[in-house]
Amino acid sequence: MNPKVYVSPFSINWFFDNRNLIESDPECGNILLSIWDRTKKQRKTIGVGLHCTAEVFEACTGIKKLVKAEIRSDIKWRDRTEVLSVRAKERLKADNDILLRKLNGAMDKAQSLNNFEVCSTITHFKKLFNESVSYYVFEMFDKKIQELKSNGQWKTAELYGTVKKSVHNFRFDKIATGTTKRLLEVDLQDISFAEIDIEFLKEYEKWLLSKGSTKNGIGIYMTHLRTIYRMGITKGVVRESFYPFGKSKYKITKVKNTKEVLDTYDWSLLMKYDTLSPARKKAFEIFKLSYALNGANTFDICTLLKTDLKKDRIQFFRKKTERKDGNAQRVIHRTDFIDLMITKYGSESGSPYLFDLLDHKKYKLFAEDTRLQCDAINNRYNKQLKKITKEIGIQSISMMWARHQRATNLIDAGATKEDINTMWGHDDMKTTDAYIHSMPNAQKIKNTTEKLDNELL
Repeated sequence: MNPKVYVSPFSINWFFDNRNLIESDPECGNILLSIWDRTKKQRKTIGVGLHCTAEVFEACTGIKKLVKAEIRSDIKWRDRTEVLSVRAKERLKADNDILLRKLNGAMDKAQSLNNFEVCSTITHFKKLFNESVSYYVFEMFDKKIQELKSNGQWKTAELYGTVKKSVHNFRFDKIATGTTKRLLEVDLQDISFAEIDIEFLKEYEKWLLSKGSTKNGIGIYMTHLRTIYRMGITKGVVRESFYPFGKSKYKITKVKNTKEVLDTYDWSLLMKYDTLSPARKKAFEIFKLSYALNGANTFDICTLLKTDLKKDRIQFFRKKTERKDGNAQRVIHRTDFIDLMITKYGSESGSPYLFDLLDHKKYKLFAEDTRLQCDAINNRYNKQLKKITKEIGIQSISMMWARHQRATNLIDAGATKEDINTMWGHDDMKTTDAYIHSMPNAQKIKNTTEKLDNELL
């Protein structure tokens, strides 16, 4: 007789074990994954770090077998004698929604490994199952955030944290609708990758719109969520076939930034501004310094080192990308204005920092509290800049906008995109394009039109 040929190597099911007491809840038992090797006729169980009562286990898995009714050595394994009604099962499933999603995620992960091309032995299966970091979205977010923080990319890590919180709040609102306040105490710490499908993304987009997000803002959130999903695929915790982004699936849309930089007239008004307010004056001069440093942000200015200062230039890595392989240095040629700012705001002799914006004894390079302090300084400067533009009667500006203004002004002065890309050390031209805007410039259009029409006279 020919041996039986199996489509998949294993039979996988849930297994409930309450022989070991759960200290936090004596009525609960551990949930295990039962793996039966069809070819070798062997069985092993794998812990998944979940536990519940026998009734909840039956409601969530539909399995009554191999449930020990009582914690007693003289009671053998047997089916539960109690019968759960359909209504009771539905109530228990609703009350344990998070557990149910975790079980579905774990089973989906296990079934993706149940393939002869992936693994053929229980030992190999167990290794692959345990090696996978996570099958939950928020755990992958946490891994990404930790990775960014370890690289000193605090701002990017903060943005991923914001996206994670947003998805959490959306999922909570979705579940909490029409339910009791009991759900306010539910911890939606985990969402399985299986939940992030096309429909989920469409609903999430509508929810973001209802919260006042712009199309570009939604695009940024979706891009970060897409990155997390790709991480899940790379680490083998979710299958490629489940990927919900791309052609014929959910497409991330972004609207081109139409915010205008200051035209020639408004820029000249700003440059002539003067004030007796020390706080306002300092904010304005640091804004101009940012502009002169090709749009270096507040964090980079605060953490510029004296060793970055060369004879005829300032040469530094942007702090948020300094630890990236292949990261290009920014090189800015020293000018009289830059030297004036170094003289005026230079740090004391014992400080490694070029400027006196940070207390070097308290704020160390690459420390998270240093980044937080730089954020606070940036916010203070932006408040002062808003007051300045309101006083002058021009469009509002910020420290970040110095970069957009510098790039656009360089283009108008004859520089090319390639020049700016090289000077600013961008990885690709798309990054550079984000900072270049056509001059809105009613004044420029008026001057050009007059020049062309004058040739007709």
